[in-house]
Amino acid sequence: MAVATRAKRRAGEGAEFTAREVKDGRNHAARKPLGTVEPAKTAKRVTTVNIPAIDIREVDLELVGTTALIMHKQSAKAEKAIADKQGQKASAGKEARDPKAEFEAAKHLMPDGKTPGFPARAFKAAAVRAATDVGLKMVDMRRAFHVIGDLIPIKADEAIMRTDWVTIGRGIADLRYRPEYRNWSCILPIRYNACVISPEQIVNLFNHAGFGVGIGEDRPCGKSSSGIHGMFRVG
Repeated sequence: MAVATRAKRRAGEGAEFTAREVKDGRNHAARKPLGTVEPAKTAKRVTTVNIPAIDIREVDLELVGTTALIMHKQSAKAEKAIADKQGQKASAGKEARDPKAEFEAAKHLMPDGKTPGFPARAFKAAAVRAATDVGLKMVDMRRAFHVIGDLIPIKADEAIMRTDWVTIGRGIADLRYRPEYRNWSCILPIRYNACVISPEQIVNLFNHAGFGVGIGEDRPCGKSSSGIHGMFRVG
């Protein structure tokens, strides 16, 4: 017998279904009660990020040494000894030391083989390390500027051979013969992001680096030193 009437699922629900829907067992829960008002959809908020164009500039910074600079370049002989050890090659045994040769080998020299130089990365490392003295993050300063080049030419008096006691390995004492340069100065070519740092801030940062960090051996803030050499100021 055909059913023409409409049946209510439950009294008071306000939802009506046809008898055929009840008989077929359809999912009535998916149907919304009559008169239900859907909430208005919230519009998506679009955030605009303004990224300024990068502004790369260059500046030359003169540094003047306030204490003597001590160099200690890794010699070709020492590099070969390390390579042989890693390659498990037999050692030829210790040779008689030549202080003069060690002194010459410890110099950083420009391509002309005469002019002293110093690694550009050492100057940047000093400035980056000094960033913590003024409340800046080292990782931010690494991106803010770069010292251009490999070796920076150094103007200085003739090198003096130093003889220093050092401790190596497990407390073993040894002698080192290294060059010391007095009255030194140099020009640092710096490339920087003007959106991040200004020339005035670069000057101040290198003044902090020259006083508290330094470069070379026996510097104020080395891995295993707290000396007074390799200090500088902006000229």
